Parts: sequence; C-alpha cells; structure tokens
Amino acid sequence: MRPIGLTASLTLWVDQDAAAYGEAPNRAAHGLVALYRPALLPYLGDVVFTGAPGSGGTGWLLCGRGA
Repeated sequence: MRPIGLTASLTLWVDQDAAAYGEAPNRAAHGLVALYRPALLPYLGDVVFTGAPGSGGTGWLLCGRGA
C-alpha cells in the first residue's frame, strides 16, 4: 500500500501493485480524489481513505473498484 496525502487530515491508500495484477480502474476513487487535487492517472483496484475531509474528524472509507 502507498499513501497519498490529499489534505493534512485525509489520506488515500492505494495498492501500488494493482496494475501488475490487472485490476480495473476505480472510477469512484478517481472522482473523490479529483475533489481535492488534479487526478490525472486512474487509480486501480480497491483503495482506502483514512482521516476526514475536515478538521477534528476521524474514520475510514473503503472505495471498492465496483463502487
């Protein structure tokens, strides 16, 4: 897994080997990332968001490729 910081309190975790396993693009994750920064490359496979978009919150969200 590789972390990608979107904000000071929100991190996207991606599987850096997803392309090697032939995973499909994760359109839901791509759309969510685009809200915070330019998302030029598609994210593949399942991803996990940890933290919260605003200050003071915690949690996580699994964003499956079929979502």
